Amino acid sequence: IMILSNKSLTAADIIGNLGLRFRDYRLRLRMTRKEVAEATSIGMTTLYKFESGNMTDISFSTLMRLLKVLGLEEN
Repeated sequence: IMILSNKSLTAADIIGNLGLRFRDYRLRLRMTRKEVAEATSIGMTTLYKFESGNMTDISFSTLMRLLKVLGLEEN
């Protein structure tokens, strides 16, 4: 997992880091990727790209739906 430092990070770096952290948290909650995809109406391919750190752009509403399904929208 990328550690945030003082260096200038791109939006893609930040989104990639969020995706990896999201996957780790989802797994700790013992939720499947399919459960998350169905609960958020997000495609499995999109979710896979996000969780693998290969997504360079994500809308705020999509991110919020993902956080909400894991109960993280207020953290």
